Amino acid sequence: MTDKVEKQPKQSKQALMPLDERKREILKAVITDYVMTAEPVGSKNLLKRHKLNYSSATVRNEMAELEELGYLEKPHTSAGRIPSDIGYRLYVDELIEPKEMSKQEQQVIKAEFSKAFDNFDHLLSQAADFLSKQTGYASILLTPEAETTYIKHIRMLQTEPGRIMIIVILQAGLMKNRLVKVNDLFTPEQLRIISEAIEHSVSNTPLAKIDLLTIEQAKATANVSNTLIDQLIYEAWMAIKQADNPSACVKGMPNLLRYPEFQDPAKAEKVLGTLSNAHSLHGMIPLDYKQATTADDQMAYYSIRIGQELLDQDFADCSLVSSVYRLRGQQIGQINVIGPRRMNYEKVLSRVRFVSQTLHEILNEDKK
Repeated sequence: MTDKVEKQPKQSKQALMPLDERKREILKAVITDYVMTAEPVGSKNLLKRHKLNYSSATVRNEMAELEELGYLEKPHTSAGRIPSDIGYRLYVDELIEPKEMSKQEQQVIKAEFSKAFDNFDHLLSQAADFLSKQTGYASILLTPEAETTYIKHIRMLQTEPGRIMIIVILQAGLMKNRLVKVNDLFTPEQLRIISEAIEHSVSNTPLAKIDLLTIEQAKATANVSNTLIDQLIYEAWMAIKQADNPSACVKGMPNLLRYPEFQDPAKAEKVLGTLSNAHSLHGMIPLDYKQATTADDQMAYYSIRIGQELLDQDFADCSLVSSVYRLRGQQIGQINVIGPRRMNYEKVLSRVRFVSQTLHEILNEDKK
């Protein structure tokens, strides 16, 4: 369980006051220690671990002022202090720089990701697995939302007499299959004509807005009898609706149970339950992203939500670092790492931005 902290009724107003360099240095040192130890930080230990050119009394007084301003909190059971949400916010916005991987490490990982370029589900699984192992937290990669993605191809294959496989391929490569029963035998040419007609009827419509009437427009262009095409119109629509459902690739949930913040069984159950539900995740993930330029002059989009900023009391002790992946400039999915508030933000942010950039490169290769 996490430490209970004293209320700070004035912190929202006082914390607007800018900090001088000494307070910023001490705040950064406190957060650095707390990230490593999960123990409240006292002035004595702070001076031992960091090269601070201040007296013990000065550090103690500065920590007391940081508490008064709302950047630190004091647990009831300890003389030390821990960071508040506002303290973490200043830390991630102004006091850290992402710790980038070496060029050699990046090349190795990119080569592994590239092997899965033709299998979107496998690519996301690899990326999520990489993030959870690299950070030690849980990773969540969300597939394209129906409002922002389009159908790239529709294919139909007769697997045996009376059975047809309908394959829906979204623009990023995500593929959904539906096996259906039909009354008639179809030639490969008839299936090609029907699938191309349906594909043409939905080609310029976002996935979320495709309805049965949209697909029925295929009848006007498919040079086959209505008796044949009517058997597949509804089934094609059901296959498209199947692809409409948001899904998530989540890796590393057991990692969270190693941290004190998740030792309460009831809290852990709620957090892990939410992480297992794709619809809940889509509602929790931020839509507002900041822009930053990476070391190789690429534009990166990211968001960091801390504690109460997640607007869910079950996640009050968590932080969420997010980015996006894009196809032809259009956001089609999201990359997330969730862990305790005292996560290693420098490492997590660099890994999330690296995965975002790598997925962008792979998905947009030869698709311009």
